[in-house]
Amino acid sequence: RSDWWGVTVVMVDLVVDPVGSQQPDIIVLGHATSSSLGPLSVVLDTWRDTLREWHASGTCLLGVGLGGDALGQSLTLDATSPIYEGVGITPVVTMLSGTRFSGEVVGHDPQGRTVAGYLNDQATRRGSAVTGFITVDHPAGSTWTGYTGSHSDGVVAPGVWVTTLSGPVCALNPFLADDILAACWAARDWSLPEPTPQHLEA
Repeated sequence: RSDWWGVTVVMVDLVVDPVGSQQPDIIVLGHATSSSLGPLSVVLDTWRDTLREWHASGTCLLGVGLGGDALGQSLTLDATSPIYEGVGITPVVTMLSGTRFSGEVVGHDPQGRTVAGYLNDQATRRGSAVTGFITVDHPAGSTWTGYTGSHSDGVVAPGVWVTTLSGPVCALNPFLADDILAACWAARDWSLPEPTPQHLEA
């Protein structure tokens, strides 16, 4: 979407090319699986302080699935497994076991906008002062324990968006991509332009 506005986009894999990387405007931490928790913790040990510093100076963060959990305080597979330190940007503590829900869901965000996506989650999470990204209206209610509250998914905070929804979530909910771009550009004292015909068609 940024490219459609004529803004040059350069994508960098910070795991493959971590040395000498300039501060990015946006970082996406992807979904992954619970089996990747060990390798993820190794990467986080390298990047934790840098991610905190970049976020403090304006980098926006989108965490999806395990990537979103990694932005919290800690992660573990279950009650008997090692506890891995997260980035510490959100107050969420995650244990990757619990009641699983897998299916398409629909809900709304804090601004009342309709959100859709695919939820495949069995983690148990706790946290304080969390504003959820989406309230799930249908159909996960009776079989999913929620993120840190009933029917609530993810976290929204200044410069941070966390969700378990895939789909992919930004393609299904383009206003989310625009929210991230608007926050990112505001840090540069830019304003989001009017959508182009290509934005509107998409």
